[in-house]
Amino acid sequence: MQKFNIVFFVVAVAVAGFVLFVSLQSANQQLLSAGEQAKVTASKFYVTREILPDHALYPLLMVLDRLRLEMAEGARKSDLQLAYAKRRMFYAKKLLEKGNQELAYSTLSKALHYLNQSGADLSLGQEFLATYGAAFSDEYRASLESLIDSF
Repeated sequence: MQKFNIVFFVVAVAVAGFVLFVSLQSANQQLLSAGEQAKVTASKFYVTREILPDHALYPLLMVLDRLRLEMAEGARKSDLQLAYAKRRMFYAKKLLEKGNQELAYSTLSKALHYLNQSGADLSLGQEFLATYGAAFSDEYRASLESLIDSF
């Protein structure tokens, strides 16, 4: 009887996941087909290897990251913060490539905070700005530079 309950639970979760996937995909298709060619600032659902901050499932990823960070202690916590900072810098680069400067700015500023909290050298942030700073507006670039300088 217990084995039946486990199998039923696994099947129910799989069906629920499939329904969620189909609904999000359908909603995304309707949004794109019905919509204007203007930029869509709402979260999107797309299938790729990485989940960027403009993805509908990104908040779930951030909750999991926050839980891992809260449960970590000492050097492990610093290592996680550094890993999260590097990942967010990667996300900021991808968002800049997609033309989403505003979200790239907020993602990069969070990466800089993680770098600072981890105790790592902020040269990673400076290198990022040296490489990709031209993709930001003067206002965003100046804000990011002052953020680095304030740490």
